[in-house]
Amino acid sequence: MSLARALLGCAVAVTPLAGQADAKSPPRYGALVYSDLCYDPPNDDMGGTRITLLRFGSGDRIVYENTEGAVSWPAFAADAKVDAKTAALSFEVKTSEETLTFNGTFDDHVLTGTLGGRSQPLRLRRVVDLGQPVPKCKF
Repeated sequence: MSLARALLGCAVAVTPLAGQADAKSPPRYGALVYSDLCYDPPNDDMGGTRITLLRFGSGDRIVYENTEGAVSWPAFAADAKVDAKTAALSFEVKTSEETLTFNGTFDDHVLTGTLGGRSQPLRLRRVVDLGQPVPKCKF
């Protein structure tokens, strides 16, 4: 099975829960996509980070993507730790350049935390409509 087909299959499994105003626990199963990816038309580039939490009965998996230009190949976290009671999330992912450690929390609307080696904390909103265009970057 190709990587693109696997990611597409996960994207289709996203359960849309938009329109619910309060932060509630995310579903136990499915794919949750958190992203701040944006498009910069003058430079024809993409920027931002996307973290996909894949929740299976056998455990949780993370797909990490980051870009400054073309979207990088996804990196899969070796060990995702999710605490359902506190909504804590941690993982370590190896990219072609470095090993990154993430520690944070998530809910049905947002993922927040720190990514080792980065000065700014991450705050990624959950994407529930995967068919919507990528927003333009705001600098």
